[in-house]
Amino acid sequence: MLTSVDSFIGIYKKNPIKRRTMIVLTNSIDAYRLLAGGVQIDYLNVGGMRFLDGRTKIARAVSVTPEEREAFKKIIEMGIDVRIQMIPRDEIVEMKNVIDNTDGGGK
Repeated sequence: MLTSVDSFIGIYKKNPIKRRTMIVLTNSIDAYRLLAGGVQIDYLNVGGMRFLDGRTKIARAVSVTPEEREAFKKIIEMGIDVRIQMIPRDEIVEMKNVIDNTDGGGK
């Protein structure tokens, strides 16, 4: 099912998720909006966020805009475990350990 963030929040409030579910988002800003809207998640897995102009590489395959970095920081402050892992065999990198990188120095 494809839907907007606001629409998903409305659906979630009427029908909370009762089983393991994957929610796919394109950025951390939308993830923060879901959490701020009351959607509960156990953890957030970050796959690839490619490098483009205006983005800073913070880890392998993860580059962020200043707004996305701030959204990740807010999510971490909410107590959500944010992990970077492209595929299951990759080592998990904790976002809190690389969020302030400015040179791509994270794993």
